[in-house]
Amino acid sequence: MSIRTENGSFTIFLGFSVVLFCFLENYDSLRYFLLLPPLLVMGVLHFYNKGFFVDKRSLYVMLILSVVVGILGLPSLIELYPHKNNLNYLYLDYFFGTSFKIIVIFLTFIFLCNDREKLYKVVSWVLVFNISFFMIQLITVYITSYYIDPLQPITGERQRFLSNFSLPLIGIIYRPTGFFEEPSTYSAFILTLISCRLYLSPKIDRVIYIAISTMILSLSVAAVIYGGVLLFYCIYQSKRSYIKYLIYLCLPILLCFLIYMAYQRLISIDTATDIRNNLLLYVFGQTYSEMLLGNGMLGVVDELASYMSEGTLWQAGVASLNDNGLWLFIINKIGVLGLIIFILLMWIKTKTRLNRLLLCLLMITKLSFLYFGFIFYIALVLSRSPADDEFTAKN
Repeated sequence: MSIRTENGSFTIFLGFSVVLFCFLENYDSLRYFLLLPPLLVMGVLHFYNKGFFVDKRSLYVMLILSVVVGILGLPSLIELYPHKNNLNYLYLDYFFGTSFKIIVIFLTFIFLCNDREKLYKVVSWVLVFNISFFMIQLITVYITSYYIDPLQPITGERQRFLSNFSLPLIGIIYRPTGFFEEPSTYSAFILTLISCRLYLSPKIDRVIYIAISTMILSLSVAAVIYGGVLLFYCIYQSKRSYIKYLIYLCLPILLCFLIYMAYQRLISIDTATDIRNNLLLYVFGQTYSEMLLGNGMLGVVDELASYMSEGTLWQAGVASLNDNGLWLFIINKIGVLGLIIFILLMWIKTKTRLNRLLLCLLMITKLSFLYFGFIFYIALVLSRSPADDEFTAKN
C-alpha cells in the first residue's frame, strides 16, 4: 500500500499533537519545540501526496491576519498617542512571535487539506485528552489526597489546585487544573476547545457535557457561571425530553449547590474582588482617548508599566491584565473601539445562536487574544463557515 492511502489516521494524530501543544499555554517555549517535529512530518506527508497544492483561502486569511498583526503594533512602535511603548517588549518579538502562531495554525489547516472532518477529529481528540487528564487528577486527589501535577516538574511552577475551604463529610475541596496553572485557565481553554468543536459541528454529545462538567468542577467562580449558562443551554436544546425534564426538576438543588460552592470559594480568597476592582480602576481611570483606542500592543496603562516590566504586577494590586476577562484585556490593548470591531467581525462570522453564545462566554474568560489557543479559534472562524446540516448529520 502507498502512503497516499495509509496516512489519514496518522496525519490526524500529527495534527492532534500540534494542536495539543498549541493549547499548552503554561509550558511557555517548550511547546514550540514539541510541536515542530509533528508539523514537519505532516508537511512532508502533505507534499508527498499533494505536491505544492495549497488551499488558497487558508493562505489568504493567514496573510491578512499577519498583516493586521503587524499594523496593530505600529502605533506602539512609533508611540503614536495614545498607544505606548512602555513594556520593554520589542516590536519584532511581538510581530514574529504572533505571526509564528498564525503560520503554524494555518499550516496545520493546510496539511489537513482543510478537511472539516479531520479538523473535527483533531479538536475532539485534544478536548478528550484534556478532560481525561482532569478527571484522573480529580479522582486521584479525592481517593488518595495525592495531586498529580504535570506542570511543576517542567516549569517549576506549582499548580494552584487548593481551594482553601472544606465541606462536612467531603473534607478538603480540591480544584484540579489539568495541564494548566490554575482552574480558571483550564476552564478558559476547555471552553475554547468546546467552541472550536461546536463551530465545526454543533452536535452536543457526551464529550461536550463532560467537558462542561469539568469546567464547573474546577470551581473557578467565573467558570461556574459561564459553564452553568452553557450547560443550561445544552440541556434546553436537548431532544431527550425525559432527561431534560428530570434535570429541570433537579436544577434548583444544583443551582443552590453551585452558588454555595462559588460563595465559599469567594470568601476563602477575600482579596480576589479587590484585585479585580483595582484593574478596572486602572483601565477606566485613563483618558477618554486611551479608553477608546487602547494602549497599544507594546504598551499598558502607565501606572502599571514598571510593575509589568519587573514582573511584580501584584505589587500594584493586580494579578494579570486578563484577570477580569478577555473583553477588558482587549480594551487595554486596542480600546473600546477595537473591542466593538472585533466582536462585530466575529459576530458576523459565527452566524448561529450557539456560536454567538460561545463567543460571548469566551469574552468573560481569562484569555488573551494573543494566546496560541485563542488564535486557533479566531483562525478557525475566519477561515471557514459554521458546519452545515449534512456534516452534522454525518458526525
